[in-house]
Amino acid sequence: MQPLVSASREELDIELLVKEGQIPTDIYGHVFVNSSVGSVNSNGLPYPKTTPSGKANSEYGSPILNGDSMVFRFDFDKTGKVTLKSRLLKPPSYYADLASKQGTARHKKYGFSNMGISRISFELGASNLLSTALTPFKTKNEDCIRMLATSDLGRPFEIDINTLKVITPIGTNEQWQAKNVPFIDWVFPIHQTSAHPSFDPITKELFTVNYVKGSKNTASLIRIGEGLIQKRNAIKNHFKHAVLRANEVSKNEIYSYFTKLHSKADYNQSKINQDEEISFVTKTSTWIKNRFKNLTNLKTTTEPILYLMKWEGDEAIHIWKLTQENGTPINILQCMHQTSLSRDYILLIDASFKVGLDVLMNNPFPQNPNFNKILRELVASKQFPYTKMYIVRRQDLTEDTDVVKVKQFHIPIETIHFTTNYENPNGQVTFYTANNAGACLAEWVRYYDKIVNFPKDTPIEEGTAGILAVGEMDIARMGKFVVDVENEKFIKEKLYHNIGNIKQEENTEQPQKVGAHTWGVGLYTHRDIISESAPHSEIKHIYWQCSGIEHRRLTRFVYNSYKNYPNRIVPLKDIENYTLQEIPATLTCLDTEKMEIIDFYEFPRNNEIRALQFIPRKDTKINSAKKTIPSTDGYILCMMINGKGQKPNVDYEREIWIFDAANLQKGAICILHHPSLIYFFTLHSAWIPYLEKRKSDYQVNLRRDYQSQIEKLSSKKKRKELHKFMSEHVFPFFE
Repeated sequence: MQPLVSASREELDIELLVKEGQIPTDIYGHVFVNSSVGSVNSNGLPYPKTTPSGKANSEYGSPILNGDSMVFRFDFDKTGKVTLKSRLLKPPSYYADLASKQGTARHKKYGFSNMGISRISFELGASNLLSTALTPFKTKNEDCIRMLATSDLGRPFEIDINTLKVITPIGTNEQWQAKNVPFIDWVFPIHQTSAHPSFDPITKELFTVNYVKGSKNTASLIRIGEGLIQKRNAIKNHFKHAVLRANEVSKNEIYSYFTKLHSKADYNQSKINQDEEISFVTKTSTWIKNRFKNLTNLKTTTEPILYLMKWEGDEAIHIWKLTQENGTPINILQCMHQTSLSRDYILLIDASFKVGLDVLMNNPFPQNPNFNKILRELVASKQFPYTKMYIVRRQDLTEDTDVVKVKQFHIPIETIHFTTNYENPNGQVTFYTANNAGACLAEWVRYYDKIVNFPKDTPIEEGTAGILAVGEMDIARMGKFVVDVENEKFIKEKLYHNIGNIKQEENTEQPQKVGAHTWGVGLYTHRDIISESAPHSEIKHIYWQCSGIEHRRLTRFVYNSYKNYPNRIVPLKDIENYTLQEIPATLTCLDTEKMEIIDFYEFPRNNEIRALQFIPRKDTKINSAKKTIPSTDGYILCMMINGKGQKPNVDYEREIWIFDAANLQKGAICILHHPSLIYFFTLHSAWIPYLEKRKSDYQVNLRRDYQSQIEKLSSKKKRKELHKFMSEHVFPFFE
């Protein structure tokens, strides 16, 4: 019996089995899907509660989106067969992580830890997980399909589309601006970028971003903010209370944790002597108070910077600093998860995926959940209920300029993903948005959370620690916007929502059929999405994953965070009722002209749709008599997790469902499976028509690249130690 949260790190070369239906004879090409599969310590998902030695595991309850990348490649190149190849992606930080994993002699000094949505070694730096998205591309000098694996916190890496092995990063460390903790030098720096770079298949140019958030009065991975200064007394009082309730094991754990943090800083502060005859409570709470005081008073010179980068396949990377029209810097407050482009413009957003202290902490005190809970509450923040968009004229991106001014637009709702028509007649750009209203995809279910229930909240469902806490707090939207860039105005704004066929009065009975809806709008696909050869000149139809409402994902913490959501459409009381009813997931087709759902499939309850990908039909021919439309002439591949049975004995089967894109209501025309195919969190995908051998000789010399980072370290002893570590455990895998 397979649990809900389960993923294997076993690399596969298998033929999938047909469970129902038939494999279409005119389906072709190769579908790539990115996913996260836990850490070098966890042996897949879930993260275990204890380590092999029996100690409480600090990785337990980590968000499932934090994990090494497993790339799946589904091959449709043989009629009547679908084969699968999967491989772990192993960039340099992976090998450093592996060499210092739990149980090794190097773990205490170099070991990486899950820090919420990131993975950090205090000695080495940030792991580049590469587990978010995939981008096919070509270059001007060779007509060969290549591919990037990406994340939001690391350079993109090229992977071999045949072997699925990591080849090279794009750009050297020197070509990227790093954002590190001011008082720590790292071999693996944090490179803040976009998981979705944009490739133009006409000009063969790849665009991405590199940004540094403003760090004035900041000495952490993100802005701490003046609010924390005001909370110093609350911090002291809360921590006193938590420590007084803790047992001796927990007390030692708390003190040891903060002592370790303290030892990493080299700036002046009042130190705590363990031999001082003062109470543990006073030592700990005073240390905490001084820590926040010193951190927030630490002055740095880092100003916010946003760079646009263009790469055409060779060593050169063209870089422009972007500013507002008045010349002031652009400060990204959340992240830049998505970029997009049209023929004449580059579109960038400050995406609705918050990056705050509360999502950079996982389980620092595995012996003391109350302490973890208090920490999160003290530093929690909400995502912004709007989106800032920055549009760059491509004609301004010349080699004789270093600074380019942008046009700024305000989208009145959260946006994490969007896609853009390539053609922009008369300077008018059309883009379509996924609007995650009141749902923050950076939140996850913590093991100490409570699930919203009436009259009394309940503990989380067994085995669900780490899943996304995206219980819906309002109905999601699908947006269409047309902007006149040069005149800086919106020509059209349309936000579509559909609550489905559900009762709005007080009722907790499950409706028989909900029908089309926009609850839990998430991933989407359409023809020629991120294509290496064909721009999507005008997007006619978009296929959306609408995940519905799952009761187990609505925590009291999320409920309290967004109960006063400013863009609310559905009353809070109705949200409570719908949560108890639950809403099944759907696969929907949106007509972008009508801005209505014209086709959909409602999945059985407890079926979860993950990654989805449009696959064009082979040899598409326009047939006016049959009304063949290219944008619906193909197939939709969906990765599914389907619960069979009743709680608590539910078997979650992994299945690949294939739909006719022109007839979703018919249901899956083919269902594939394999007992060895075990995944949980699959994210973005890509399709390419064929595989071919890489011809490029582009390759960053990784020994030289990381040696330059090591040479920046102030300590000669540390430089020597890290050179030895990297030479023994990292460099040999890339030479």
